[in-house]
Amino acid sequence: MATKRNFGITTLRFNQGIIVSGTDCGNGTVIVTGSMVISGSESQSALDLYTSLSGQYAAVIDNDENSQGHGLKVTSDGSGTGTYLFDCESGTTTVFRVRSDGKVAIGETADGGIPTQVEALTVNGDLSFRDYLKRRGDSNTYIGMPSNDQMELVAGGVTFVSMIENDSQDKITFNDGGADVDFIVESPGEALALYLNAGNDVFHINHGETNFKTKIHSSHGEALTVNSSGVTLNEDGHATNDLRVESNNNKYMFFIDSGNDSIAIASNTVSGTDTNFLVSGSISSRGTTARGTSVFGGDVFSSGTFYSVYGMRVDTSTELHALNIDPVIDTVSFFKEGTPGADTNWFVSGAIDGTINHAAFGGDLAVSGNLGIGTGSPAEILHIVGADSVLRLDDTTSNYRIDLEVGGGLKLMMGTTTNSDAYMTLMAHAGLNKLDTVTRDFHLYGNNTTTGFYFDESEGTFGFGTDSPTATVQVVGTDTDNLLSLRSDSYVDLLVVTGSGRVGINAPNPGSTLQVSGSVGFLISSFADDHALDETHTVAIADCNGGDVTLTLPAAADAIVGRKYIIKRLDSGGSGGGNSLTIARNGAVIDGAASNIGSIENQTSHTLICLGAGNGWALIDKYVGI
Repeated sequence: MATKRNFGITTLRFNQGIIVSGTDCGNGTVIVTGSMVISGSESQSALDLYTSLSGQYAAVIDNDENSQGHGLKVTSDGSGTGTYLFDCESGTTTVFRVRSDGKVAIGETADGGIPTQVEALTVNGDLSFRDYLKRRGDSNTYIGMPSNDQMELVAGGVTFVSMIENDSQDKITFNDGGADVDFIVESPGEALALYLNAGNDVFHINHGETNFKTKIHSSHGEALTVNSSGVTLNEDGHATNDLRVESNNNKYMFFIDSGNDSIAIASNTVSGTDTNFLVSGSISSRGTTARGTSVFGGDVFSSGTFYSVYGMRVDTSTELHALNIDPVIDTVSFFKEGTPGADTNWFVSGAIDGTINHAAFGGDLAVSGNLGIGTGSPAEILHIVGADSVLRLDDTTSNYRIDLEVGGGLKLMMGTTTNSDAYMTLMAHAGLNKLDTVTRDFHLYGNNTTTGFYFDESEGTFGFGTDSPTATVQVVGTDTDNLLSLRSDSYVDLLVVTGSGRVGINAPNPGSTLQVSGSVGFLISSFADDHALDETHTVAIADCNGGDVTLTLPAAADAIVGRKYIIKRLDSGGSGGGNSLTIARNGAVIDGAASNIGSIENQTSHTLICLGAGNGWALIDKYVGI
């Protein structure tokens, strides 16, 4: 056991140091109440303090002085980066070091043995502090963590960045508190790539106007591009990158349809695919010193009013007055430099080419002279010239249409737009005048003549006074009317057919079923050999000079009741010799007898009439030659 020794108040100097060792030295093994100086050498530390105690500190410095009671001071005459005033090691690793040049390092490698450390404090690992990390001498500039899940970056009392994480909404706020603090993002080629001017409440992108480019992407490529050339929407040209501006009551207040290449204003719906520019409402402009210019490459359509108080002028690359609207004298002129006369409301110097664009008018179009389409010198009130000119009239309420077409002939087509077959065409074409009803019937009638003329296209029949003709030509009327009348240019009724079934030839008021006022002629047929008579024969002359001749009557039938044949033998040369003429009955009776009429002599004639299927033929006249 070591012995405690009290050296009093004297000063002791130990050139080789003091070594105190033992396991039971008790507290205060060495007690120094004054100063103690211990010096060592280059090869020996001045003071080595060694212990192997668990739960105890190897050394405790305690200064009970209440005022300025300093604990430990380490000084050195060395000032280089290699002078370490204080080292703490764990094993052989330096975890805390203070150098004589004022640099402090914390971490398992401390300053890493690098003598060129420039930071006053280097920490190799996490650094934890509570609430605030402040700049010395500037209490309102700090990095703050005032509570859990919250961080602030404050300079000069202004909260530049505030970050909060909570269950309702995580957020990062720049300039929390709304101070007059600008926000600037720089790039290598742009000092003001993003610039928020807080004092003016203005946010700029690419404020320096250099070659800096701004892009906003959608799921279909570049939706918005801003560069030195200007602003480009849908630079990749994707069909679904539309632009839409909504108002309080209109979903399509302004709409660019990329897929259909169209622009709509206040349309309330997407415009049709054949409409390039649609305005549903009024377009108006006020008088300004610098007026703008509108250029359209497709159709311009307005269902409302296009209104300009101060008029409108459209110039082209070669014409200064391609279009001029003067509201003072109420005139519109095309390609007219200067003001047209006060009595000219619509003036065109040149031709209007309707194949390029369409013009739509929502009001009246008044023309005091001739109007030409396709011609600059109209000869009529309306003069249309073109290779296949068509004038079309459409009825929007009932879908009916009239087309007047000039192309290889004149065509007037009338019908409905909903059925391509429901058309009637009146044409002068290929040297013919035609009326074509396609697959439809044709009916000509009026208020008093309610039936009139009817053509049944499917049956190929024509009806007069009936809309259901059962014959190729059928005339229907009252019994007292003349159904058919053929007159000469001197108004002589050559043929009359009455509703009571009478026919008059040269008799305007026939009293009989057939009344002929004049001579009647019949066909005379000559035969030198056998022949069967039919409906084409009336008078038959038989020449038996060359041999026997048999003329056979047609079969007696009810359909030919009243048919009459005149048969006469008239031999050439005056004599038929021993030859004979026979009239064959064809299975029917003649005057009730079932036999033919034979041995008819030369110059003898017989007149027979049909009595029907049951009664055969009757001989009503016979002439015997002298």
